[in-house]
Amino acid sequence: MNAHRANHESRTPPQIRSVARRKPRFSVAIATRNYGRWLERCLESVLTSYERSGVPIQIVVADDCSTDNTSKILDHYQSKYPQIFTIVNLTTSNGISAAKNAAIRHCRGEYIALLDADDEFAPDKLARCDQALKMHPDTELLTHDYTFINEKTGETFVPGHDWYRFWRPPGVWVFRAGRVLFSEQMICGYEELEWSKRCWYEIRRFHIPETLAIVHGEETKDRWKIDRAVAGLDAMERWEPKHRKYLPHRVFACRGCGNQYFNVAVCCGRDTERVPLVHYMTLSSFPYHSPVEFSIVFCRMMICRRRDRSAPR
Repeated sequence: MNAHRANHESRTPPQIRSVARRKPRFSVAIATRNYGRWLERCLESVLTSYERSGVPIQIVVADDCSTDNTSKILDHYQSKYPQIFTIVNLTTSNGISAAKNAAIRHCRGEYIALLDADDEFAPDKLARCDQALKMHPDTELLTHDYTFINEKTGETFVPGHDWYRFWRPPGVWVFRAGRVLFSEQMICGYEELEWSKRCWYEIRRFHIPETLAIVHGEETKDRWKIDRAVAGLDAMERWEPKHRKYLPHRVFACRGCGNQYFNVAVCCGRDTERVPLVHYMTLSSFPYHSPVEFSIVFCRMMICRRRDRSAPR
């Protein structure tokens, strides 16, 4: 912590106070759970990028019930920069999607920049995004290239340039406030993939072909992480057109409260059961305080009749 601490101790808080009185141009939304060993690096990168940009920002960190030194780090930053830091302390952990949504709901900026707690902004990230959004004011979702660092092997590379046409980058989106809210049923993660499958082609996007973030990761043999990845990818297959003809879809439902999940989960103290999808609850993306519930009902008999034109009506 000392190197990072010395770095931000030299900053001049009056400059931050003068800018923070204006409405934020960007709100940086970060969700963290026991990522204290990386959190300072993440926050310092945002502050450095902020100082180079000169645009007003807000930094929102949702602490998802961390048990490490996360709260101590966040308390220090909030006391040092109270005008720009907003800390959201969650009392119950409901997964990464819920934590990200909690951060997003506390954002006041015109645009929201996502950042994982173990990743970094490049120094020119906010300045370049601000410039791009001024040149393309209709943009609702802004993406850019990123550098990936394998923490285990030290390998560094920039992924190919085709990903943004079909998928999402990991945690480096910038989007207009109110345009993105993740499904909290994705308790296994892969919330960005799930959102992309539904909305990627329906939103006005612009891509900056520059590496404006550093994404840290490593190969793992952790059984829980591997199982989570398998579950997340399995959930994504449900959105593929080749699978939609096999309606009705199957989901996992809790017999206690009725909540439905894309993947196996434990709810109300019991395992969920695999059942046909008869309804799906969602929250409106904007305004956030307006919940919307709708139902999609599938009738097996009607589907069979459409397939068999000779069947009597």
